[in-house]
Amino acid sequence: MEQRRIEPELVSEWVRAALQKPLPAHVAQLETLSTQVYQLACQAGFLEPRMMGPGIPASPSVDDIPDQLQTAIREVVWRLVRNGVIVPGTGCRGANCILPFFTVTEWGKKCLVDGEYLPHDAGLYLHRLDGEISAINPTMALDSVVRVYVTESLLSFSSGVYLSSAVMTGVAAERVLILVRDAVEAALPTPDRKKKFANATAGKPIKRVFEEIWQRLDASADALARGIGRDDVKTELSGIFDLIRKTRNDAGHPTGRAIPRDEAHALLLLFPEYCETAYRAIERLKSNPLP
Repeated sequence: MEQRRIEPELVSEWVRAALQKPLPAHVAQLETLSTQVYQLACQAGFLEPRMMGPGIPASPSVDDIPDQLQTAIREVVWRLVRNGVIVPGTGCRGANCILPFFTVTEWGKKCLVDGEYLPHDAGLYLHRLDGEISAINPTMALDSVVRVYVTESLLSFSSGVYLSSAVMTGVAAERVLILVRDAVEAALPTPDRKKKFANATAGKPIKRVFEEIWQRLDASADALARGIGRDDVKTELSGIFDLIRKTRNDAGHPTGRAIPRDEAHALLLLFPEYCETAYRAIERLKSNPLP
């Protein structure tokens, strides 16, 4: 069997899946984690398990794991250590007080059950966001400017710089709203209405842009919601956008207000839903001009 390339995002997913199960205390957790990831790689057809006999896979051993996969697992684990999801050691004495023994923190447990988007893993987060956008339309892609700011936010979050992370999430959210603005302008039926809308939004504060967008969408809001499978597009987009915008404004001005980790984390968990809804609206407007 030819070994298939295993993308880093897939290794991150397998590590997360393994960490959601209890890890035994009598064996080094890194060893247990590695063998579980190896099993997942075999089950997914990326590796061929060592066999005891016909149809009988041998018990997984660290010695069976290719060096490349072992390195990728250690890279994920070290990233989790840096982000406080796990801490080295399972006690204060002896060999088990350092790696390869480790413990999932209370914060880490919260991260692991928060859903598909994990802000402490930038690669996996962006990979999943790309997947959501391409699922709307295979020819669509996450806007390059949005990607720049989301990446900055994720890297800031991973470095513990939560104020910067909140600001960058807010900037990414504003860029997404500008993309909606462009789609609304394109969907307006006459050149005069397009020009009037462009003049009302060009260079204006983002709150004004948001208001102008919804003046044009209000009459079609219910049809738009049904078309993209949402209950209320305006409430969904405005609620999330207002939260991100307010936090961005607080963080981006010299108010002295600190942004705690939980708040920066919450913004990054909200952003994909906001982004996906906006992209669905953009795609809908392409084939459904405004009245």
